[in-house]
Order: sequence, then C-alpha cells, then structure tokens
Amino acid sequence: MDHIYEAKWIASPVPCDEAVYALEKTFAAPKAVKRATLQASALGVYVLELNGARVGDQILSPGWTDYNYRVQYQTYDVTDLLKAQNVIRARVARGWRMHRPGWQTNWGGQGSASQGVDTAFISSLFVEYADGESETILTDETWTCRETGTRMANMYNGETFDATFCETFARPAAEVQCGTDKRLPTALLTAQENEPVREQIRLSPVRVFTTPQGDTVIDFGQNLTGYVEFSICGEKGHKASIRCFEVLDKDGNVYVENLRSAQTTITYFCDGTRRTFKPEFTFYGFQYLCLHDWPEDVKAENFTAIVLFSDMKRTGYFECSDKDVNRLFENVVWGQRGNFVDVPTDCPQRDERLGWTGDAQVFARTASYIYDVRKFFKKWLRDLSCGQYADGSVEHVIPSIGWISGGACGWSDAATICPWQIYQTYGDREVLVEQYASMRSWVDYMRAHSTDGLWLGGEHFADWLNLDGDTPTSKPYLQNAYFLYSTSILIRAGKVLGLDMTEYETCFAETLEAFRARFIAD
Repeated sequence: MDHIYEAKWIASPVPCDEAVYALEKTFAAPKAVKRATLQASALGVYVLELNGARVGDQILSPGWTDYNYRVQYQTYDVTDLLKAQNVIRARVARGWRMHRPGWQTNWGGQGSASQGVDTAFISSLFVEYADGESETILTDETWTCRETGTRMANMYNGETFDATFCETFARPAAEVQCGTDKRLPTALLTAQENEPVREQIRLSPVRVFTTPQGDTVIDFGQNLTGYVEFSICGEKGHKASIRCFEVLDKDGNVYVENLRSAQTTITYFCDGTRRTFKPEFTFYGFQYLCLHDWPEDVKAENFTAIVLFSDMKRTGYFECSDKDVNRLFENVVWGQRGNFVDVPTDCPQRDERLGWTGDAQVFARTASYIYDVRKFFKKWLRDLSCGQYADGSVEHVIPSIGWISGGACGWSDAATICPWQIYQTYGDREVLVEQYASMRSWVDYMRAHSTDGLWLGGEHFADWLNLDGDTPTSKPYLQNAYFLYSTSILIRAGKVLGLDMTEYETCFAETLEAFRARFIAD
C-alpha cells in the first residue's frame, strides 16, 4: 500500500514568498528495522534529508505536471539511513510553480484541485521492524517549519543563499487548505512515471578571461543546461554573484539580451569560511559565467558546470569522416539534453522554458533515435490529455500554464504526432490505447471547424521563420496539410487498435480532394 495517501499536505504557516522553508519531524525507531520506505511529493520542488543525509539523487522532484490534475510522488528505500533517533527534513521551493508578470504558471483554475495553493509538501515513512510490527510517520500539524538560508529560489531568476542566516525558530506546520476550509486532496498524487532529472555530466572551465569591458568571465566551452558548483571564501557578509549566460557579443563582451527578463543569477553571502555551493531549486542555460565582486582570486579549479537532464538511456550514435557533420550531430544531442528536463521545453535559458507543443512534435522523431524517450513522452502526453479543452483543441504549452490558448496547426497536432511516433519507434501499443481519445478529439476539432472539406480560420503560428512573410496561403495551406496528416495518423492508430475507421477515411478523402483543388496547380 502507498501510505502517502494517508498523509496531509502541509506547508509554512506564514508566507515565505520566494524563500525556501524547511519542514521537520523528529521520531524514534527503538527496535531493529527490517525495511523503511519513504514516499514524498510537493506542489513546487523539494529536497529531502534523513538524519542529515540527502534522500535520493533526483533533481527538481517531484517533476512538472499539470497541478490541476496530477502531482507525481517518489518512493525511496531509506532503511540504511535510520537510527534510534531520527529527523526528516524537507526543504520546499516554488520551482515550476513560480509566478511573475508575463509568463505565469497555473496556480489552479476556477474549481481546480490546487486552487489558491502556493507550495505544499506531503510524505509518509513506513517502517517495518524485524519483530513484525510496523509504524507510519505521516506529514501533519505535528511537523515543524523554519525558513532556511536560501533566501530566494526562482526558476528564472536563480537562487540567493546566505551562509550567515540563522534559521528562524520552529513553528508548527500548517495543513494546506484549498479554497475555504477544504483540504487539498491526496487524489492528485500519482507515482513517478518517467525517468527523473539527475546530474549527468561535469565540465571544467576551458578558460578564464577578462572581457573588453572589464568583466571576469568563465567559459565552459559548451552550451549546457544545469548549474555551477563553486568553492568560495570571503569575509562574513560579503555579497558575491554569478550571472549565467550563453553568448558573447561581437566585441567579446557579456550578452544577456536574449535572456529577456530572466536574471539567471546566483547570489551568495559569505560567512568567513570556505564553502562549496551549488543551487538546488533552479537551473540555467549557459556556457559562460560572469562574476561580480568575487572575494578572492578566480581559479578555474574552483568552478564546475553540472549538466542536468532527464535520466534517459542513450540509444543512438552517429559518426562519420566529416568533423563538421559530427559536430552538427553533437549539437543536436546537446540540444536534446538541454531541453529534456522533465518536460520537452523550447529553451532552457530565458524567461520561458515551457513545453511548447509545436517544438515537441517536430523533434519527437529525432529525439527517439538518440535517447529512449518512451516514458518521457508518455508522461508528458498524459498532461496533454489532461489539459485538452472540451472542444478537442490543445494548449500551445503543456503542462498548462493557464492562460495560453490552443488550437493552432502544428502545435495542437502534437496530440496525434507524438503518440504515433512513440508507437512507431518502440512498438508500444499502450501509448495508442492511452492517447486515442485525445487524438480523435483533436481531429474532431478540425472537422468541426471545416467547411467543404477544408479547415479555415482560427489563430495559427504557421511557419514561425517563414522568410517570405505571412503570405495569404501560408496558414490555410499548413493548417490543412496538418489536418490531413493528423487524420491519416488517427486512421492508422485506430486500425492498430482494431477500430472501424471508415468515418475518418471518408473525411480524409474529402479533405484531400479539396486540398488539391485549392492548393495544387494543374
């Protein structure tokens, strides 16, 4: 039995804004332990410790899902960490559940299960003793809460850590209420579905240099997604900062305009001793670091870039006699690593990092050749289904962030293209079973908005980099090309499942005839 469903969602009893708070529980294990299993989740992200040792090696747990419908939880074997007297400690931050003007994650729409909730944590520890008895330690109001030295954690802006901060006195944790006097339901919880995000690669700097404008910059020689681990020593209270960025301008100076409003900064307040630090609640897309007010000589050996991505199995490799082609392929691999951080994102650096459906569907085939992405996409497609509108259209970004509309050709078509690609690559019939209703709903949306076989009207991105501009035929042409493509996919998927697809075959034939008549010259 998964005992986490018996626990309560808890949080800080007072607002912490973007500061990270810690929830703690002290308990005894007075007898010999046979097995101890810890389950945990959060609205936001969490880092879990038991008796001072980190539990698990996952990063940004529990992962990003559509919080209105699903929140993953993780299960850990912590038998070897238990002692006679024990302390569980969970540090909780907003993670993907942050908000700010411009891009705003979904805090729960009207009537949703997580409406009005900022961050929350839930866990259960099931202890089986050698004598056959057992007990369960659940999150509830007997846990305590403190603020921590992480004074700010924001997925876009970075982290601020104060080594001089003295943790506040402990307050009783508060059970999380959803709306007015309503408990946040445990029914949101679902076991981990895809591979977790982990630290994958460590890179040393290739050079340390001073720009023409006088900035001290560290270059890792490779654009990557992750964070930097560094060693630092400065006088107590000294403030040092690191700006993570991707490119230099034409004169060799720091260039951050492409980051837009994202600050991508690590701020560190020294306490007079040498410490090693790395962020825990955010990530950056970068190749370079710009150091400000560094309290000591900058040495390359004090900095390490840590590359994060979902822990997928590498399956595809390519090498030929042309070094430029090899470099191109490696760029594709690095691009996948950088944008497969729990969800398929558009970019890892600026104030966006969203699961744009158009980006996902166009890269799904390539992605499936390089890494085993079956679990990765199946988890994401479940969120696509959850966020699909009643009329069958799909939001432009998945997981939903609550305000970007849907129904654009090439973007909503992720509903058909991605599951079909997973089936083609892996022969996984189950993905078609799970997603068929979603696939059909999207095709039915296009049918409902078509006249005489053609789907016209609506808001579309079309070719986002069309060099000819927005020509009169570009959007109608593309949306009906995708209409045909998605319908053909649905027909093939239905036949795999043994369904009668006559209705959709007739629709396809009508649209194909109308398409040829309008868009193809004699």
